[in-house]
Amino acid sequence: MNKIIALNWKNTQTTESTPALLKTAEDVVNIYPDYSWIVFPGDNLINSLTTKIPFGLQTVNPDSPLPYCLIWHMSQRLNGVTNEDIQKQIDSIVKSSVIPIFCVGPMREKDTLELVLKEQLVVLENWPKDKKIIIAYEPGFAIGTGKTMTLEDIEIVTDILREALKDFTNKGIIYGGSVNDNNIAWILRITDGVIIGTASQKSSTLLALSIALWQD
Repeated sequence: MNKIIALNWKNTQTTESTPALLKTAEDVVNIYPDYSWIVFPGDNLINSLTTKIPFGLQTVNPDSPLPYCLIWHMSQRLNGVTNEDIQKQIDSIVKSSVIPIFCVGPMREKDTLELVLKEQLVVLENWPKDKKIIIAYEPGFAIGTGKTMTLEDIEIVTDILREALKDFTNKGIIYGGSVNDNNIAWILRITDGVIIGTASQKSSTLLALSIALWQD
């Protein structure tokens, strides 16, 4: 599996700003074709955009022709989405071709990691063990704060997830949480990829990420 780089623009873009940012993303993708790139624009913008980069939905729609969707991203957690809600979302795409990026992780640093993951991963009980799924570890305290976990801690969490999901034979474990040009190369060495929010939402910071990959 190629390393995954998912660009999560959330709802930060407009119909005016998106074309220029998408052009920058396309230029970066052309430089690094060996990565598996995914762009998550706002769902309201997707129908107005055209690109060869795979798109994903911010929400779950089993009838969507797009190849990816986000499940339980931080914005959903903050809006009070429950395990029961997520179970229904997961089950709704089991028979579809949509590949979910399923986001997990504690909201607070003091939360017990193993307990949190155990409570969150239970919703995958109906997901076929050989069906592709991407797990994104996103600690709530690192999202958009500039506070990234240490590389040692990211590696430990990745190992914990690999062990917890050892029966899943077609999975990727990626990291999200203040990924930027200073840490992306290192994180990619110890995970299957990254999901990038803030640093992917401006052409200048996206180009900085590109330079960091080139220098690695």
